[in-house]
Amino acid sequence: MRLEDAFLFLSVDLSGPWRADPAAVCAKAIRVGADVIEVRPAAADPDRSAAEVRRIAEVCRRDDALLFVGDDPSLAARAGADGAHLDRSPLTISEARTILDTGGPVGRTARTPEEASLALELGADYLVYEGGCACPGVFAGFRGLTAAPLFAAGLADIEEARAVVQRGVYRLCLAATGSPAETVADRVAGFSRLLGRSV
Repeated sequence: MRLEDAFLFLSVDLSGPWRADPAAVCAKAIRVGADVIEVRPAAADPDRSAAEVRRIAEVCRRDDALLFVGDDPSLAARAGADGAHLDRSPLTISEARTILDTGGPVGRTARTPEEASLALELGADYLVYEGGCACPGVFAGFRGLTAAPLFAAGLADIEEARAVVQRGVYRLCLAATGSPAETVADRVAGFSRLLGRSV
């Protein structure tokens, strides 16, 4: 999978309710359309997180999905992930890229148009924008200024996702945080169908 061909981004927090087998949850999500898995390590259990990221990396390689590790480019490099994702980390894109040291993509989450613009100016390879239904208007302001993939996030439900797709945004991000394991694949499948994919 190439980043430019990715349309559905799933963020998985390893401290979530599926922590018993996050690799299986990710495998199901990939089967129904997730192109990118972003894994957020559990700060309280770094050794277990590292082992789980390695297992998820194997799943992603096998099933042709990209794996990014959230806020820990060092773990991304050690686990053989495709790239790193910055959300709450104080690291800059450049610092994360140096730590990752693989040439893989480094992206960022933004919550305001100003944060989004700055992330892209500083070289983010992709952007996850937590703007919900406001994403289409913000993304329109970047048209012609960046080739970086822009993923709409902060979508409360399938109806909000449908609203942004109807306004021309075809890259979506959903967070599995807090969702039971059995509903993660169902949510991914719903977003996939919204993007016109057969599931």
